[in-house]
Amino acid sequence: MTTSASAQEAVAYLNEKKPLGAWSVETKGGAVMRLLRRKIAVTDSYFLDIAHDPASGCVVGILSKGAGKAQGQVLVDRDGKLAGSKAKIISVSSFDPNRKKPASSRSSTTTRASTTTTAPTTNTNTNNNTLSDEENKKLIQYALTAIVGVVILRLITQALSILAILIVPAVYLYALQTCPHESSFDAKKELRRILRGHHLPESHPDKPKNFLDRTFARVSAAVTTELATGLGYEVSMMSFWGAAWFTSVRVPTSQLDFYWIGAFGQWTYVYSKKYETEA
Repeated sequence: MTTSASAQEAVAYLNEKKPLGAWSVETKGGAVMRLLRRKIAVTDSYFLDIAHDPASGCVVGILSKGAGKAQGQVLVDRDGKLAGSKAKIISVSSFDPNRKKPASSRSSTTTRASTTTTAPTTNTNTNNNTLSDEENKKLIQYALTAIVGVVILRLITQALSILAILIVPAVYLYALQTCPHESSFDAKKELRRILRGHHLPESHPDKPKNFLDRTFARVSAAVTTELATGLGYEVSMMSFWGAAWFTSVRVPTSQLDFYWIGAFGQWTYVYSKKYETEA
């Protein structure tokens, strides 16, 4: 359904003043209409007509018709901003309900182009139908915050990469200098330390708590170690680029493999496991 000459002229005026608004008019039943901005209604209300009032510079929704005495609700003020909840009622002396054509062919052409152009849709709250200036400012602030966050994250990542490049070689050089000598590993000594619970944390229930417990644990560990290794044991050592050792001790009498890491000047017990013997 074609819109009125006044509505076409108003839309042409808005598209010339605020072209990014993609203004158009929606009709309902051929009798009432409302103004659209980017395919979103400016108000929930329908009007008898849409018109541009040259006297005030506003675009209004006509509430009552009558040549020279029409009343209209301001939809867009003279600066091209939506009136919103502050809309007021004004007299539109220039409104002519009987006009059949827009004021100029240029306005008509602009109006037809604007009504046939597909404008990008904007998802907004249906109760407010369009983004206010304050909402636009908030969206811009959110976007800038996200951009700043990404930049900071990239800077932190780059800083960590630089630190890794500097720290890893330094740690490797320190490990080279402090790596224990292969001959410093004493299998029986390390087994005794394990059996007396040296590697256990203080809160562990099997950790000796007093002098008598520690003395008994030492004697028991020494006897058990001598019995376990009496028939022999196997020691295997693997070097990691001269910076650390991975050492294992196999005790056939108990069918256990024990493992240590030798690095930074000491031998650290890792774990033990039972191995299966070949039939």
